Amino acid sequence: MDAVGAAANIAQLIILACEVAGRTADFCSSAKEQPKASRNLAIQLPAVIEICERYHKLSKPEIDNSHLADVLDECTQHVRDLNDLLGKLLPKEGDSLAIKGWKAAKSIALDKKVEQCSQKLETFKTLLSLELGLMTYEATVKENGDNDKPQIEIAHHHHLPTGRVGRFLGRVEFLSRIDDALRPAGSSAPKVCVLLGLGGQGKTSLAFEYCRRETERAYFGSIMWFDATSRATVQMRFAQIADKLCDHQRRFENPEAAIHHVSSTLSSLGSPWLFVLDNYDRVESFRGILSLLPDVPNGSVLITSRHSGCASLGTCIPLTGMAEPEAVELLLERAAIKPTPETETEARTVVALLGYLPLAIDQTTAYIRSRKISLGEFVRHYNKRKDRIIAFKPTVSDYYRMRTDTLDHSSEPESLSVWTTWEMSFDQIKTSDSGLDPHHLRHFLSTLAFFNKLDIGMDMFQAHYEENPSPPSWMEIFVDSDYPEWDKYSYQDAVSFLEQLSLIQCHQKSDKHTEAGSPYVSLHPLVRDWIQLRLPSKERRDHCVEALRILRHYISAGQRRSDWPLVARRALLSHLNAALYFQVQFIKSWDDPRHADLGDCLRTFVGFYADHGRYTEAEQTCQRLLDCVTNKPNTKSEEIISAQILLSVIHFQQGRYSDVEKNMLRCNELVAPSWPLPIRIGLRKTLGRCYFKQGRYDEATSHFTWALNEQLTEHRSTDPDVLDIKESLAQIYRNQGNHKQATAIYKSVLQDCEPENPRIWRVKVNLANNYRAMNLFSQAAEL
Repeated sequence: MDAVGAAANIAQLIILACEVAGRTADFCSSAKEQPKASRNLAIQLPAVIEICERYHKLSKPEIDNSHLADVLDECTQHVRDLNDLLGKLLPKEGDSLAIKGWKAAKSIALDKKVEQCSQKLETFKTLLSLELGLMTYEATVKENGDNDKPQIEIAHHHHLPTGRVGRFLGRVEFLSRIDDALRPAGSSAPKVCVLLGLGGQGKTSLAFEYCRRETERAYFGSIMWFDATSRATVQMRFAQIADKLCDHQRRFENPEAAIHHVSSTLSSLGSPWLFVLDNYDRVESFRGILSLLPDVPNGSVLITSRHSGCASLGTCIPLTGMAEPEAVELLLERAAIKPTPETETEARTVVALLGYLPLAIDQTTAYIRSRKISLGEFVRHYNKRKDRIIAFKPTVSDYYRMRTDTLDHSSEPESLSVWTTWEMSFDQIKTSDSGLDPHHLRHFLSTLAFFNKLDIGMDMFQAHYEENPSPPSWMEIFVDSDYPEWDKYSYQDAVSFLEQLSLIQCHQKSDKHTEAGSPYVSLHPLVRDWIQLRLPSKERRDHCVEALRILRHYISAGQRRSDWPLVARRALLSHLNAALYFQVQFIKSWDDPRHADLGDCLRTFVGFYADHGRYTEAEQTCQRLLDCVTNKPNTKSEEIISAQILLSVIHFQQGRYSDVEKNMLRCNELVAPSWPLPIRIGLRKTLGRCYFKQGRYDEATSHFTWALNEQLTEHRSTDPDVLDIKESLAQIYRNQGNHKQATAIYKSVLQDCEPENPRIWRVKVNLANNYRAMNLFSQAAEL
């Protein structure tokens, strides 16, 4: 067959294969459940098309293509028959319900034929790959001349899993870094590169794309892929490859014999080789993995792992989220959405929501296509049904657990979701030999998910342990076994172990306010969502309440510190906002007796917000407090009035004096003389301040005087609350021009203050100003 005839046959085959691939892909993207044969076709057909396109580029008059005639003719007829068969099975646009039903019934009988066609197509793909290798060799020989044949290997041993189903996008920088790590100039020792990152970052997909490109560049004579989840899977893979290399003519009695045969084969070839160790995550139970590899020169090893302990094995390349432009391009292409300024803006919102995680983006595009929704609608879907989207498994995807238990790829790869890939890391907690209690570790990780995702400090947990009269049992992992007290090194051990599994990120801050060795923890936003959603609703509420308790104790401990840094308080605000947001989401009722202290937590948060000028958040939290005490079983009326007083204090700080007056007068009608004195006095003091700010001094004087007399019935004159009321009365008299009465009260306060009380300096300044208003300058100067 001449070059023109070969080109025509190849072009015809490409057209037919593209038609069948398009029909199969449309069916897989729209159907809820697809037969296994259809999924296999969606994987195999793009590979056949790619091989044919490479044939097309190599077809030249000087290359003998006669040996291609039968293969191409038979493959073309096979694809044509497959197209006719799918026409009988797959529904088309415009088909009536009756026709669709008939096709569905018919598909049951014909599905076996499609599966047989799929297996035969795999055979054609292998034959075409071998023919392509021969053509490449002949083309190279023609270019260099028969007398100067290039030293290349005709038989390349590439043992890789089933290929991608979509076009690989972006991450060119990472591919270049892998290349630099695996092929450094002048290095004779085996080169090792480690792709390290959170599950779902696309480590396996990136490694596979590198291998696919290397099969085209033909630098590595052998590329072999291993499932490195355990020693058994690696040894089994060696046995499979050894069996394939000897064309099933030998039987290997043990793993060492298979490894030796692979080593001998690689040594005889003399060309560079590449081993890929995928999913090497269980480092503790599978140590010394590199010792299993052949002791043959020119070797390179590419490892994918989520365990940070692998970083020391070679050149480590940490994988983070995709760059925003790449993530947007991936989302739009996989979702089949035309790029426009509007869709790109929506796409940026979506990829940011997904934390730029490749696997999550792939899941999202499959979800969008299956539901036929827009990007804007997806955001609403995610907020409403986050658990289903995180667990959604695309039928056809680039992300799946590579199955290498058979060389003929007859086993079906297991599709992955971000849920399943993180569950694999979570399961390692209970099977590790870290020496830490796995139940306590899992509890700690679950609690982390109810704070802000960034900068969760050790000091919050330390405060919770030290302020709590009965610390929870799970915090025992942070306690020195020899001394019953908090141990920061034990805390570091726990967060370091979780970081090794790539479930959290850990860092330290270098500033003067942070204690040396105090780690800060951050979580990927989707990891945080996954941790929350994997918990039963009852446990979710418990962890949410525990996060609120931790923050309450941290605030209480911080408020007693004279050097509580502003940066720490700002970070606390972000955690407080997050924890209260989750409280609204997950705690719908207040009737759980185990959460009886929730009201105290909310009361602490109201004060913290108000102290930092966050009055809107303080008011919202106070409304939650009112909801809590109003709906809690067996609530006393004085608890409700106390919360109303707190709300009025917030209104007062916002200058909403009319709201304060209305609320406090209404509450005053409900107060009984038998109620606790702090509630009755708090109500009167709030009213007095409100009237004072409005210039209604007589009414303010009446309420403060009543409060002072009641306070003195149970407290000494040196009590801070008594002194506060006296200062308020003195200020009222000054504003009324009654300086003589103000002077008497200021002197009384000075007399009752302890010498070291800082209040003395404020009172002396006010008294001096009062003397100046009375033209008594000498007395003012004495102060």
